[in-house]
Amino acid sequence: MKLRNILLSIVASSVMVLANSGDSIQMSSATFEEVVTMKDGKKATELKALDKAIPGMVVTYVNTIKNPTNETATNLVIVNPVPEHTTFVPNDIETKGATMEYSVDGKVFSEPSKVFINDSGVKRVAEPTEYTHVRWTIAKLEANAEMKIKLKTKIK
Repeated sequence: MKLRNILLSIVASSVMVLANSGDSIQMSSATFEEVVTMKDGKKATELKALDKAIPGMVVTYVNTIKNPTNETATNLVIVNPVPEHTTFVPNDIETKGATMEYSVDGKVFSEPSKVFINDSGVKRVAEPTEYTHVRWTIAKLEANAEMKIKLKTKIK
């Protein structure tokens, strides 16, 4: 799969539902790869703009949500699909200031222990690699503020 298609998939299908905030909230998405460097003898991880994607690579998606108004925005909901030809990378997500839920169908979202999948007629808890969507809920975003939320996937 071409990198362009993966990048467009996440950017085009990121959905933000705004409740009690008007239409002024802005969101942008960008894709990165993590690069490990040495600084002062210690490993440091930096995000570098992604210029090519290859199977096995982990891609970091960063959504920047901005509230350029003079009022606090409340109940912001951002839904990111896990792009086709990738799998969700668990336990490596930034969620400061937001709660997170997962889905295997893009319709029903819940905490990990309550996300179920039908496996050959048997209902079981879904593995993180089976998630198809991630949803963040931001209770409030102060006036003239911005926040970033991150999601990681691995290219199949």
